[in-house]
Amino acid sequence: MKFYNVFVFLVFFVSVSVVFGCVDLHDGGVYTNSTDVCNGVFFLKNGIIIHGQDVVFDCNSAVIRGDFENSGITIINSGNVTVKDCNVMHFNIGINVQNSNQTVLKGNHLIKNNFGVKFFGSENVFVYGADVSLKSPVRIAGSRGNFIDYFNKRVKDSLCSDSLCNRPLATSRFRNLLDYSPKNLFWVRPFYIDNLRNKGQWSEP
Repeated sequence: MKFYNVFVFLVFFVSVSVVFGCVDLHDGGVYTNSTDVCNGVFFLKNGIIIHGQDVVFDCNSAVIRGDFENSGITIINSGNVTVKDCNVMHFNIGINVQNSNQTVLKGNHLIKNNFGVKFFGSENVFVYGADVSLKSPVRIAGSRGNFIDYFNKRVKDSLCSDSLCNRPLATSRFRNLLDYSPKNLFWVRPFYIDNLRNKGQWSEP
């Protein structure tokens, strides 16, 4: 009977571990596969890096905190990445997207970073979340065809070079696609932007 009880406990423990198999973050860690982060507060001076294809990075409301240097989350040389439900605070850049495409930043809260998000050499990035940045909610360089919609503020048009900002209609039209592959979103978007441009509703920088 004791052996049976121990066996049942081990099966239950393993099952719970699989279901609740979250991961603690480590300073400077590189994440190449889909990851469920344990809910907690992580002081990561150097932030973390996401590098891969078809990655879903779910923070589960965890807090990633820095010391006003570096980037909280850097997505680099990647495609079809979703980062969601992260609280990123006290970095120079909250989320830094470099040379990546088909990226969804969904439900993240960027709190008291110098800059909320930065795009460099990236296309087809969709941002829907909240920003309380110290200097600017967004920086864009060498990037185009992106959506930026913070639900707590408007982004200045001058910051939205070759991107769509502050378009709740556009956001609501595609929001239902965010729970699926980001590829669905970005196959549709170029046609939508071209349609706006043809109608004279696209504001060129």
